[in-house]
Amino acid sequence: MRKMFFAMIFSCCFFSITAMAEQYHDSMCYEYFDTQPMPQIADLKDIKIYGVKSSGVVVCIGNKSQYFDWIWQNSIYKLPTVYFDDMDNDGEKELCYIANLYQGVGTYSQQLYILDIVERDGSIIWADYTFSENDIREQLLKYVSISQHHNMITVAINDDVVYCDEYTQKQIDNITLLYPEFTVTDNQINVTFSIAVFCNGSVIPYVLDNQIIADIVYYNDSYQLQNIRFSI
Repeated sequence: MRKMFFAMIFSCCFFSITAMAEQYHDSMCYEYFDTQPMPQIADLKDIKIYGVKSSGVVVCIGNKSQYFDWIWQNSIYKLPTVYFDDMDNDGEKELCYIANLYQGVGTYSQQLYILDIVERDGSIIWADYTFSENDIREQLLKYVSISQHHNMITVAINDDVVYCDEYTQKQIDNITLLYPEFTVTDNQINVTFSIAVFCNGSVIPYVLDNQIIADIVYYNDSYQLQNIRFSI
């Protein structure tokens, strides 16, 4: 999902934002979150990000700033991971923002946003792209085959096949891919999904040892999944 913002940005906006922020913390603590109206949640060389208590964030680059409806809050106070580099090899830097979503019972997933910033005719074009979990899963399932026979689970990626017979004594209700996690190495974005098995009417799934990893190739405001593989 892609959204674009066109705005004339004035320096007074930036200074009013930074005046409300306190010193950056590597991990959010309750006291800091509770007392600051707009806590600073990321501080890179070229960029700062502040959390809005109601929802969303404000991104500041130099004397320019813009609000985005991105997730940053969670019950475990785990801050987003942020990169500012050339993610699509076009010669321009993009902001890669990875938010943490606590799912309960010790599990969490992540949400990925990428922000392009372009100056044109004295205006700033802010274009952000949200990587939907459902869209990524739909792409993955074009290459990943999941099946079951007499409660034997088979997961295949081309000729690479994983079998699991741990649930022969249970009624398997559904098998799907959940809990996406994103990493960035040398400007390459990767996504890892867990293979989740729902049994006996439970809303809490079992998770297989094997995970599925894919490279995200981002270019021109779209992406493709490549090099889809098992983690182990």
